[in-house]
Amino acid sequence: MTGVFEIFKKVRTKPGMYIGRSSVSDLFMFLVGYEYARSELGIETTQEDDDFYGEFQPWLQQKLGITTVSSWAKMIIVYCQ
Repeated sequence: MTGVFEIFKKVRTKPGMYIGRSSVSDLFMFLVGYEYARSELGIETTQEDDDFYGEFQPWLQQKLGITTVSSWAKMIIVYCQ
């Protein structure tokens, strides 16, 4: 099974095939579904995956100075508006 960073590479080259359109919220939901499917199938995550899922949102919150948003996708959307 592919790790999250390999998924990012695939989505980047063909976003329409994986998430339908170039949308940060659609990417977020795709990754949530991907993580859930791996869990349901009993496929362990890699250390790289664990680092991304555990560290990306806190890093982004600190970088953008946002503390009250529920997901990294929403932070990016708020920041871009």
